[in-house]
Amino acid sequence: MQYFAGVDPSIANTGIVVLNNKMEVVEARESSAEIKKSVVRSTNVLRLQLLKQYLQNTLEAYSELCVAYEHYSFQSVNKAFSLGELGGVYKLALFELTGSEPHLVPPGKLKQFAVGTGAASKETMVEQADKEGFQYCNSHDLVDAYFLAKFCMYLVLPASASKLDTYKKFVRNRLTITQKEEN
Repeated sequence: MQYFAGVDPSIANTGIVVLNNKMEVVEARESSAEIKKSVVRSTNVLRLQLLKQYLQNTLEAYSELCVAYEHYSFQSVNKAFSLGELGGVYKLALFELTGSEPHLVPPGKLKQFAVGTGAASKETMVEQADKEGFQYCNSHDLVDAYFLAKFCMYLVLPASASKLDTYKKFVRNRLTITQKEEN
């Protein structure tokens, strides 16, 4: 079976959602539930090691894994070095797990995919995920990871994704965005 993961990277709380090839959520996990905030907010290598282990432990059970990863928000001004370190560690770990680089999705493109506009608020993203039946809408990190996993499935299996997507209003938009990504 093929799996599609979305990774919303964050020093404070990385969200990971895994979908199977029927577009069902088989895993939804946050790093903050497993790693103490005092360690995560530190600047030492232990933080990076624990976050890398969290990522690997969450995803290592899935064969035929395709991953979409939220790319850096270049408009953000805080924590650039910490995010850069984490991004490098996560991208390397994903490459080691899957044998390929993750699909990098800029935040604006993810919002456009999810709700039709690149300027959507976190609240709008959560509302849309709720409309689509995602059960973990209490966390915007998991909501982003959910849409990243769907993005990944649309990239790899566009015909299946468009048939299985429960929210038909955005299917054409999602196909257009992801197929432009592939070319």
